[in-house]
Amino acid sequence: MRYDHAQRYSEYIALICSKRSVRASVVSMSPDIMSSMMRCSSDSGSSYTIGRLYILKDEEVERVVHSSWMNPQLKRWFEHKIDAGKLTQERYFCDTLEPTWRNLKGVELQPEEVNVRLGRVSGKKAQKMKGTTAIPEGTYPVVISKSPRFQMWLPLLLGVPNFEGIRIHAGNYPDDTQGCILVGENRVKGMVVNSRIWLHRLINAITAARDREESIWGTIL
Repeated sequence: MRYDHAQRYSEYIALICSKRSVRASVVSMSPDIMSSMMRCSSDSGSSYTIGRLYILKDEEVERVVHSSWMNPQLKRWFEHKIDAGKLTQERYFCDTLEPTWRNLKGVELQPEEVNVRLGRVSGKKAQKMKGTTAIPEGTYPVVISKSPRFQMWLPLLLGVPNFEGIRIHAGNYPDDTQGCILVGENRVKGMVVNSRIWLHRLINAITAARDREESIWGTIL
């Protein structure tokens, strides 16, 4: 069941991608729209990460506001906590594709998740490989601005540590993303299709939230 934008006007967008074999990112738009992207790279040796994007209601997301003394780079920052049980087929929006997930935050991994070649070592922070690394977990402001590269208006994630210009845009293959998030349908292994269609639908949802003067946030879980 696909999400019908005409059915709801008060939602909060969150992209959820789950780390390791299931990575979650949340792009949130105000207290009303939230889409969640769950990253689920099925092959531990793959050089890309497939995810799923969901739409949730604001009340289904626990939002924690942290004060500036905990993060000097921001006046305040947000953390979204999402019950994985809420990521159901009814809330599914589309699929996503990103570069490979590397253990940038040095989290503890299960033995089957370890892959030294791809920077997945339990408890050890991996180094970013330029153009081939998915962004780290965290909550980031999202705006729509004109991309100098694509010459079109696209969602942009701000304040991603050690990354710049992280966009949500159209594409089909791992080579089409250099750290950004592609949207579409993962009907064929290692790629997404109908990307422009889903990008257009996502931008419409973000724009509608912005027109309602709702703030937009992205969270990687």
